[in-house]
Amino acid sequence: MAETFRSAMQTAERLQQRAERKRGGDAAALFAEAVVHYRKALAAAASGPAPPAADHAACLFGLAESLQEQAEAVVAACAQAPDPLSADMVRQADAQAVALLHAAVAAFGQVLEAGQPRADALVCAGNALSTCAEVAARGDVAAALPLLEQAAGAYEAALRREEDALTWSNLADALVQHASLCCEAGLARQAQPLFSRAMHAYQRCCSLSDALAGDDLPGLLCNWSRGLLAAAQQAQDPSLVLSLLGEAEQRLQRSIDFLRGSDEPLLALGDVLLERGERLAAAGDTAAASHALQRALGEGYQAVQRISARSPEAAVGVADVHVQAARLAVAGGQAAQAAEHWAAAEAGYRAALQQPTAFDFRERSDLRYNHACCLSRCGRHSEAAALLRQLVAVGGASEADARQDGDLQGVVL
Repeated sequence: MAETFRSAMQTAERLQQRAERKRGGDAAALFAEAVVHYRKALAAAASGPAPPAADHAACLFGLAESLQEQAEAVVAACAQAPDPLSADMVRQADAQAVALLHAAVAAFGQVLEAGQPRADALVCAGNALSTCAEVAARGDVAAALPLLEQAAGAYEAALRREEDALTWSNLADALVQHASLCCEAGLARQAQPLFSRAMHAYQRCCSLSDALAGDDLPGLLCNWSRGLLAAAQQAQDPSLVLSLLGEAEQRLQRSIDFLRGSDEPLLALGDVLLERGERLAAAGDTAAASHALQRALGEGYQAVQRISARSPEAAVGVADVHVQAARLAVAGGQAAQAAEHWAAAEAGYRAALQQPTAFDFRERSDLRYNHACCLSRCGRHSEAAALLRQLVAVGGASEADARQDGDLQGVVL
């Protein structure tokens, strides 16, 4: 039986390594095969001579990793599927992924050291729980909240065993995710303490990091800024919002200084400045809002396009800025300028949607809906109607909501 354990374990490891070099459905199939062989190895260990404890723990860890990576590959394969992608297809993939991730968490929990959960297994369990929450939230936000509590608990347990910058970063990301979903679920009062804990975790993470030692400090600063942006998007006090956005911008400028030529901090800067423009516009400060939007274009999204001309994310950002600029122009009675901005927004969404597999189903649906709104604002009502009918057919939009949208006046579904 010992030989059977070793043989099955070796086969599983080879399959897992092959899977890690693949993507999407091909990766998912190989990870599934690896899972079968890891389980064969564990069954052999249970029915015969026990293998060394380290080998048994390695087998459990490999099983858990393969389950987690299979789940992520299933989700990625669905997200990257060509059109037509439907809500039903997403629900089926998500249900499979959630089951696999729960199994992964259970397996990580069995990886012990001196009778206690191993620190690296705790971190991996936290990652699996965070991913599970992200997937589950697409169908039921309330179901995701306890998963994120468990994820934070796993990270904190790992930190008590061994302090690590990346674990602090993972904890911070999970807390931001938890806080944002609390707001979405109507539990805003529970969100503020979570955001505060997240900011402390980001600070601790960066204090333990050293770019000269090879740590990804630019990436950590970018993540911190996105956490601040998420907090600002949920805040109601205008002064707090602008303060949080100011902090986010400062950290992004440091990230950009560290890593010239990287898309991610520039995209994040565009998002921060766009949020500032939207908030200032809502407060009636048209001049400041217009300035923030111009900066979002020039310093954020267009800066990305100078690096990567076909960036679909940058095209979306450009379109979003022009939508807000069009609304400012409408409010100011500047019809000609508004028309120019609507046309530019339509072109931006159209460019992004030429690469639909860059976006998951929800993102594609939102982009197509926004594109339809811009087509309508440009007077192209029949094109907007055709796009919306396709969107409703795959479960990406509600006909009732579309009929009540002021941007879609004149569109007959």
